[in-house]
Amino acid sequence: MGKDLFDWLGERMARWGQKKPTLSGEVNACPAGGEYKGVERLHDIFSRILQRLETVCYGTAPELAAKRMRLYISDSLLFHQFTPSVADRLRQYLEEQRGYAFAAIDTRLGPPDGVPGAVPVTEGVWLSVVEECQETQVPVVRRAVLTVVDGCGTLLGDPVTLDPGNHRYPIGLGEYPEVGGGRIRHNRIAIDDNPELPAFERFNKYVSRTHAHIDYTDRNGFVLVVEPNGTRQRGKRTEVIRHGDGTVLELDSPLVPVPLYDGDCIVLNRAVRLAFAWAQPDGPADGAENVSKDLTQQ
Repeated sequence: MGKDLFDWLGERMARWGQKKPTLSGEVNACPAGGEYKGVERLHDIFSRILQRLETVCYGTAPELAAKRMRLYISDSLLFHQFTPSVADRLRQYLEEQRGYAFAAIDTRLGPPDGVPGAVPVTEGVWLSVVEECQETQVPVVRRAVLTVVDGCGTLLGDPVTLDPGNHRYPIGLGEYPEVGGGRIRHNRIAIDDNPELPAFERFNKYVSRTHAHIDYTDRNGFVLVVEPNGTRQRGKRTEVIRHGDGTVLELDSPLVPVPLYDGDCIVLNRAVRLAFAWAQPDGPADGAENVSKDLTQQ
């Protein structure tokens, strides 16, 4: 832990029978005289990725063993320099430095258009974190409905219909809260902030004004993304309870979106519970009523 990046890379190179200091054996297609610059850029990206993870994870090491880091790189030369061997060295470096033990790291050429949770690292480089099986486990549904589970809080505009045309649905306390610097946030999924309601004192007030949001992409359908103020590091909790087996998934990083299934329950700070149900284009939600009945028992 805390080892200088260049020293770490040098040790790794020595073990693999290469000369310090570089990844030059991995840097392909460099123009004449550009090899060192390519190596230097990779060193810089390693450091920036570590810094970005520290910022998002607040210095903690969340459980990442079943998660894959994906780097999106818009520069084709840099993309080809970032070979699987370089990616594996990055994975080892992150684990040794801060305990960020990803199952794997891979790359994609181009920006992360429409990828939920993707964050910039440096110019032309972004990262996201996905479950190993996330890309194939959730069928894409183009309409859904959110309702409050009976006796677990109150929601303005209940039920809320989710339409892919809007892409993002911020979740938080109040519909138009002030979030600092005079900025006003529009929570399209708004927990009722009326202090006169009995549910406010018991449930609603524990939800952050900027708690989470639901995104939609053609690849993954609807996904839940926790925001910094909805995490354990800020004294809050955000969970998804899977319908059927009751598996509880805690969202602890804005980098890791969780796909939503029909019948799932979104739990905001262990108080407010929202039932998520897929819906037909011109019909009611399939399972919201059953979800509400099931989850009030848990």
